[in-house]
Amino acid sequence: MAKLRLLLSLQESHFKNRMSAAALFTVLLCLLDVRLFANAGNLSLNRGDLIFWSRPIKDQSGASSFQKAVIESAGNEMAAFQVSVLLSSHRIVHSNPSDGVTIDQMENYAKRLINDSRIIRVTAMRVTDQSRMTKDEAASWAENKVGAAYNDIFSESCTNSMGSEAYYSCQLVRKSYEWATGSPVFAVQPLNFNLENGTLNSYWVEYFAQRGLPVPINGYGSHPSRLIKSTNLQEIFSEIVYDISSLEKMIDMLEFWYN
Repeated sequence: MAKLRLLLSLQESHFKNRMSAAALFTVLLCLLDVRLFANAGNLSLNRGDLIFWSRPIKDQSGASSFQKAVIESAGNEMAAFQVSVLLSSHRIVHSNPSDGVTIDQMENYAKRLINDSRIIRVTAMRVTDQSRMTKDEAASWAENKVGAAYNDIFSESCTNSMGSEAYYSCQLVRKSYEWATGSPVFAVQPLNFNLENGTLNSYWVEYFAQRGLPVPINGYGSHPSRLIKSTNLQEIFSEIVYDISSLEKMIDMLEFWYN
């Protein structure tokens, strides 16, 4: 990663200061070195790998009430509230409360988030111990679910409060790999609807009451801030995004590591 940062800084210097031919040659060597290192260590990102989106708990300006409640259930300073499946270096498929299962352009989705919030973290994770074929099949399964509703009650049966087929973001990831491999890759855990101090979040009490249901405190499922810690994932990069410049850097990082 240090070599990659060196490469990026040298490239920026080139454009600003018109580097000499020798310095430009150094940049090209660094690029080749990093690429060879990535390929040798199997560190590239592929179709089917994951992107996590996080916001700081203490600064949730712009987050919806639903996102705030999800973040508060995470118990981390920088809490992931959404996870997406890579379809290419530019496209993702995921499920969110407003659109259900949908496809977005990475750049457009990131822009919407930073327009709503002052800062986000974007983390790219490689699914380990899975072939490219398996990852591709998982991505295709998720892509075929476009149009399905959002699982607003987090039921493990993949149905929402209206009885329709539905998925929340982590569930779409889990089920896609379960379908591709024939067995669970990512474990389910007890659902958490508590605040950091251990008390039940009143938002969830009202949320489920509006749907005629009690809070499923004994239910099982997954949360992005727990999924990101899975031993079946390996971080490739993690970038803070807060303006157009940092957004462009993140997009460049994704294009660099995607294979």
